[in-house]
Amino acid sequence: MADDDFERPALPAELTKKNWDKKKGKIAKMTGKTGMGDAFSKVEKAYKSVDWDKLEMISNKPRPFDLKKWNKMRDDAVGETKGNLGKLRSQCYALRDLAKKTEAKFNKNKAIPKSSAALCGDIAKKADFMGVGCNPSSMGTRIVKMYKSGRYMFDFTAQGIAKTAPSKVTACLASLKELESDPTLENWKANHMMTRARDVNQYMGNVSKLIKAGYNLPLNAGQCDKLFKIISPYASKDEGPLKDDATAQDVKKEIARLRQAMLAAQKVFSSGSLRG
Repeated sequence: MADDDFERPALPAELTKKNWDKKKGKIAKMTGKTGMGDAFSKVEKAYKSVDWDKLEMISNKPRPFDLKKWNKMRDDAVGETKGNLGKLRSQCYALRDLAKKTEAKFNKNKAIPKSSAALCGDIAKKADFMGVGCNPSSMGTRIVKMYKSGRYMFDFTAQGIAKTAPSKVTACLASLKELESDPTLENWKANHMMTRARDVNQYMGNVSKLIKAGYNLPLNAGQCDKLFKIISPYASKDEGPLKDDATAQDVKKEIARLRQAMLAAQKVFSSGSLRG
């Protein structure tokens, strides 16, 4: 699994009291209390106490995306890492240390089968591995990566609105100016007006979505939605609103209409820079 995602680990059977009682052996049972049973119970209780949903951030990402909720999920995950997950780590290490001592004790008693001692050794390894996986430091790093991964596409789009959208408007206006010298349907297509319009509208249509998601864009969402609808016919097909028998006059009218929309878009996108 990539380190920008997390999936709750299963509690190994070797770390359960049920498995211990079943496999430690009849003779080992006669050696008196080892404390292993209590240690297993504490591990199992600690495992069940972890709110794994808080740590599985990507799987539980808010839909639709909400930056405020996402920030809270990050904070909750960090808190769970330092709290319940840290407690599970402590109990795993306590079981590991006790398992090592019990293994040594069993090895000294020739009456106890080697399989019982080997079981303790295996438990110690599994408990150590589980404890390492619960390390607050490494989990903290993973949480940061999950957080960034979860908002990456929204950040990318927001940055595009701030840095790229204005240049897309400029490119469309330049194509309209070039087209004006020979306003034919063929040249409309040759100047890739659908692509020019779509480049702008992809950003325009995301303004409201990002603002609703909690992004602080200094743009008028209502105006952006209005312009999106105006530009959409030009961004949906090669000829835009023009028909196959369009005359030069028809093309000029659409040039004027699209230019008016693009000038409005230019004003919108230059109204401020991205904040937050």
